[in-house]
Amino acid sequence: MKKKWNITTNFISILLVGFIIYKQAPAVLNNFKKEGSTLIPKEYVDLRTNKKLEFPSKNLQNRSLAIFWATWCGPCKVEMKRLHQSVQEGKLKAHQIYAINSFESESTIRRFIGQSPYEFRFISSAYAVKALDIKSTPTTVLLEGPHVNSMSSGLSFIGIWRAEQYLAKK
Repeated sequence: MKKKWNITTNFISILLVGFIIYKQAPAVLNNFKKEGSTLIPKEYVDLRTNKKLEFPSKNLQNRSLAIFWATWCGPCKVEMKRLHQSVQEGKLKAHQIYAINSFESESTIRRFIGQSPYEFRFISSAYAVKALDIKSTPTTVLLEGPHVNSMSSGLSFIGIWRAEQYLAKK
């Protein structure tokens, strides 16, 4: 009986891992394809401060991080809390972080911002979502000026460390 149970659990585990790989493969492949691409800088309004800003920066010396998120996305909230904690600890600067949500209405995003402690720059950019072909949230993009250096989707155990190391470089 125990052997039959082991075979069944192994089979279910293999199916589960296969399903996860099947669902994540398109996002991972897309992320690799988009690395090295360039975004066209555009003007946006920061939904937190209502000030105009440019994303991404034209200046190659300006490194930044963009996180594509949604209010209903649990992993997005985890990643944003990690980023917020790094800002609070002085490891990251809030002005280097762009939280981009083009999946929900502006009123939903503003309500979330009003209830959160985050000091990031919040924008809605359908252009960036389309240009980078964002397939899942959270997706984190490391930029050097308008150039995409790295893209990753989902929760990452080393993501916050990578962000801190990347944004600390000049």
